[in-house]
Amino acid sequence: CLNPKGTPEMLKLLVDACPQAATLQAQIVTHIEYDEDADVVVGETREMVTPTKLWLKMKGVAYDDTDFNVEGHMTLDTVLQMGLEWDDLNSIISIQSLNLGVANETNNLYPFMQGATVDGIKLETVYHLAMNDPKLIYESFF
Repeated sequence: CLNPKGTPEMLKLLVDACPQAATLQAQIVTHIEYDEDADVVVGETREMVTPTKLWLKMKGVAYDDTDFNVEGHMTLDTVLQMGLEWDDLNSIISIQSLNLGVANETNNLYPFMQGATVDGIKLETVYHLAMNDPKLIYESFF
């Protein structure tokens, strides 16, 4: 699930087949200090990453460790605020199995409504969020 060219459908299949794949954590080297004069590695920085963090790193998307909960997952609020394109947002939704059919407990907005409030988010993203569960639109307004 860490292939940045993997499709959201591939990620969903993987998580459905092996739910623990979305919560695995691995330690990776994120920075190496090298002494050119002595021609040796003098230190390295390691970081614990989850599939979501690693996917974001591979895509070059900046994040802060405070964006994640203790299980290494991001809330839908945080993901939406990143302003990602639909395919990228859908990949994170697939990795984390986020539920798009539930209103936010804080503001009572459904994901497509929340998405519409984010500056710079594309209409395509809001459309896909809404079409994930079209009955929500009907229930919200009628």
